[in-house]
Amino acid sequence: MKKRKILIFMDWFLPGYKAGGPIRSVSNMVRVLSEDVDFYIVTRNTDLSDDEPYKNIEPNKWLAKYSAHVYYLSADNYSKDKIKTLIGERNYDAMYLNSLYSSQYTITPLRIRNKHFPDLKTVLAPRGMLGPGALKTKSLKKSIFLKTTQLFQFFKNITWHATSEDEKKYYFENIWL
Repeated sequence: MKKRKILIFMDWFLPGYKAGGPIRSVSNMVRVLSEDVDFYIVTRNTDLSDDEPYKNIEPNKWLAKYSAHVYYLSADNYSKDKIKTLIGERNYDAMYLNSLYSSQYTITPLRIRNKHFPDLKTVLAPRGMLGPGALKTKSLKKSIFLKTTQLFQFFKNITWHATSEDEKKYYFENIWL
């Protein structure tokens, strides 16, 4: 059986650890599913709040790491064209976005997907960013963002990945309807 190919965009991944739970969640997902799925992860080449790149990791090329193919993208090599190339270079079965508000690793890939690859199945994991507590921080900015994305159907044709039934219920009863 042919393995599915999943492209993941996330701000931070192993060997990083400062972003906590999302790194562990994705690394666990990869570890558990890697026999059936080829994961391609595009991430920064630095840890959260660090300026120094990871040591002994060559940036800007696919590396076999952590049961996946990982592309550690350096800040000076990041561009919309690069993201478009990374999305289009393989026939991925799906794209997984591991954040809601990340301009570089969620918004830009989703804009490119919407414009150039509209049939690419996409899963968005907001990671609690739409919960009532999270929405209280920077509430005006987040409210404008959410209303604008709804108005322009920015999140059309995506699958939402809620981490619990409570999260799912809150999102769809209070945010998206």
